[in-house]
Amino acid sequence: MTAEIDRRTAIAVALTAGAALATAGSAMAQQAGAAARAKGYQPKPLPFDPKTIPGLSEKLLVSHHDNNYVGAVTRLGAIEAEVGKLDPATTPGFMFNGLKREELLAMNSMILHELYFASLGKGGSKLGATLAKQIETDFGS
Repeated sequence: MTAEIDRRTAIAVALTAGAALATAGSAMAQQAGAAARAKGYQPKPLPFDPKTIPGLSEKLLVSHHDNNYVGAVTRLGAIEAEVGKLDPATTPGFMFNGLKREELLAMNSMILHELYFASLGKGGSKLGATLAKQIETDFGS
């Protein structure tokens, strides 16, 4: 048995699916804070006083932390909550695959932000002699 779908029907199905995903995404965003806490993902505070980092303003650091990092942690919790609601027997593979891909992106963002902020809090240090010489060779003084 072969099912034929005309272009108009295919577009209607795609638009309906897109609207359903957008609605689910909106609901997911509203529950994100609770979901992140339920899964154990808590945003970490800045590990340094943002006023003490030379070359970067306090406003920039706090904004980056509060918007980008906390947003990634919140998104990760929300995505994992959605994955937990899926029924493996009835959920289409593409939906599970898409959520797992987004989960990976959010997890990477969370981890990289934590490493970034941790590396900024060292208070600065002098470059090693080898690195300093190579930078001067490649880029000048």
